[in-house]
Amino acid sequence: MFFDCMALAIGLYASVMAKWSHTPTYTYGYGRYEVISGFVNAVFLIVIGTFIFGEAVGRIFNPPELHSYVSMP
Repeated sequence: MFFDCMALAIGLYASVMAKWSHTPTYTYGYGRYEVISGFVNAVFLIVIGTFIFGEAVGRIFNPPELHSYVSMP
């Protein structure tokens, strides 16, 4: 959830910055920040996907013990 919220905040901030006018330092304006924010969001997704894949592999090799509360007659 943290990474999802962070991605939304980064995207929102980048869309606001893309509307700023150009300066002598940034002659093309700030439109490239949208591309950079997309890259950062992609890195976040790769990190999350890698974590989920690692957890799945860990559960395949070491499955969690399930406790059932169903009483048998």
